[in-house]
Amino acid sequence: MSLWKILKNEKGSSSIFIVIILFCLLTFGLLSLMSSYADLKLADKSESWVLTYYNLDNQGSVFLQEVDNYLHTAKDYTLSYLNGSPVVAGDEAAAQQAGLEALLASAGVSSVYYSEDQIFLVFAQQILQQAGYQTQPETIGQILSSRAFDGYSLTVEHNFSSSAENNAHNLAIELGVIPLSQADSLLYKILRWQQWQNQIDVEGDSFKLWTLESEE
Repeated sequence: MSLWKILKNEKGSSSIFIVIILFCLLTFGLLSLMSSYADLKLADKSESWVLTYYNLDNQGSVFLQEVDNYLHTAKDYTLSYLNGSPVVAGDEAAAQQAGLEALLASAGVSSVYYSEDQIFLVFAQQILQQAGYQTQPETIGQILSSRAFDGYSLTVEHNFSSSAENNAHNLAIELGVIPLSQADSLLYKILRWQQWQNQIDVEGDSFKLWTLESEE
């Protein structure tokens, strides 16, 4: 039977239209399903990214609190050292203070020759390094040789990374320790707080890490 005869036949025309309509519905249904699946994958990825971002942000906040506690401990040790009186604390803290004071003595540090700020930074450096944090400068001599405290004579850095193997998120934090003579209740200033993913070239010209200098 020719196509012309089928089209002239009402039953044949209805069948063709039904097939066309079913084909269109099936096509649009598949497109809608594919679009919904892509949206679901995007939503899952977005949820994972947000959770990772705020998990790293929370770790950074804990890091700030820990550094703040260490710096206030260094402040207490400094004032105790300058006043010649021991800090009233537990056995472990007292032993740590005695160890730090012995370290100062072995390095030739004396309140007669060095300022309160220098002694505080030495205590802070030693306590932070004992806690496993990276500091700059790394030695007592480098701190004591710095006579000007206009900037930050001591900085502490720490990097956090998510557990994801591919496209892991990272958080880099750099803090500047504020000398006692310039500090109020806060003994540090955030110099850098930057999150990025592994695919991003953080060293290239297309992406620059946020720093204190870039803010100015």
